[in-house]
Amino acid sequence: MRDNLFVRINGDSNNVDWIVSNKSRSKTPRHGTLSDLKKISTNKRVILIVNGCDVLLCKTNIPTRNKQRLQKAIPFALEEYLINDIDNQFFALANTNSANQQEVAVIERSTLDALINLLSEHNIRAELAIPEMLLLPLSVQKIEAAQDTWLITSTGDKSIVRTGRYSGFCIDNNNIETLLENYLPTSDKDKDNDNILKQIIYIQTRSESKSNNSQDNPWQLAAKQETNLLVREFPAELLTLYARSFSDASSINLLQANNKKQERRNIQWKQWKVAAIAAATLLCVQAIFFGFKYKDMSNEYSQLKKESRKLFKQAFPNARRFVKMRLRMKNALARSGNSSGEPRASFIALLGLTGNTIKNIKSLQLATINFRRGELNVHFTVDQANKIDILEQGLKRSGLIVSRGASSKTSRGYTGVLRITGKGNP
Repeated sequence: MRDNLFVRINGDSNNVDWIVSNKSRSKTPRHGTLSDLKKISTNKRVILIVNGCDVLLCKTNIPTRNKQRLQKAIPFALEEYLINDIDNQFFALANTNSANQQEVAVIERSTLDALINLLSEHNIRAELAIPEMLLLPLSVQKIEAAQDTWLITSTGDKSIVRTGRYSGFCIDNNNIETLLENYLPTSDKDKDNDNILKQIIYIQTRSESKSNNSQDNPWQLAAKQETNLLVREFPAELLTLYARSFSDASSINLLQANNKKQERRNIQWKQWKVAAIAAATLLCVQAIFFGFKYKDMSNEYSQLKKESRKLFKQAFPNARRFVKMRLRMKNALARSGNSSGEPRASFIALLGLTGNTIKNIKSLQLATINFRRGELNVHFTVDQANKIDILEQGLKRSGLIVSRGASSKTSRGYTGVLRITGKGNP
């Protein structure tokens, strides 16, 4: 599981606090710039801590649990409580199980966009943005269920207050006295009022302990009005408290709209994932098939080229170059057919009539065939001498004029030469 990286931007990119944390431990908080943060943000879940003074936590009663309807109805239900135009606000919904009541976090779009853009400029992507009030621990004195108990801590000149699971606020320390006038009991009758504050749990962190005495904290006024004030020491920095207290189930993510878009993209990808895998597999099979086919055709081409070269060499024994054999063969045939001024068809006719007779002599093996000045010269070998006579007579019966050359006996049989000069009378 990835570590959580809590980031708090204090105005600009050069004034940033962060801490790396997981379920078992938290590291020491660091201070630096976003450029420094970029180096350690890889493979971590970035959680942006949003200033509580920029966020309004409230609730409203809308009789529906449909998220789309809630998103449309909530801005108008809260419009009278907001100073600025609702179109300039972003409304983030809490994951509540209530049938009618809905907790909401409201923030200026421009404020949230400025923080996200500042991170994006340094290639840092925040997955969550949590109001700092909701990072105080719910487990202290069961504040989640208590309606008359506030959990408080201070940092600088402001105090962060958590009043419930999804409720709380941030207040300037100079205005605490005015705020308490509305919540502290002023008479015995007020003590029975459900809205009266009965207990304050003040968490004093290490940084506040250095600058303030617990007896001088701004909430000491509540103790003077018979409100129970409990001070709890936390032996670490405020950022460490936030990291240890964080819980997804009790927080409102101000980036939930962006996360929903990402979830929709993930769902769409999962829907098309099987089809994409099948298509990729089919392409791989086709590529393998065409690879084997190409290899077979390459081998066949090489074999045909080898046979063509052999035939070319037999037809033109004096040839030394075998470039453009097809063109050279065509030109040679054209020249041989027109060398005596006769039409090209005469060579073809002689070759055809000669071939019809030669194929009847099974043991005949051709050595060379050439055509010069209208005369077809055939050099061959047969196993018996009388077959030369049979071949000669067969050609004459085909109407050809045949002149027999010298023959001789060799180890392979009897060699002979026939000169065919034209068509005679059958």
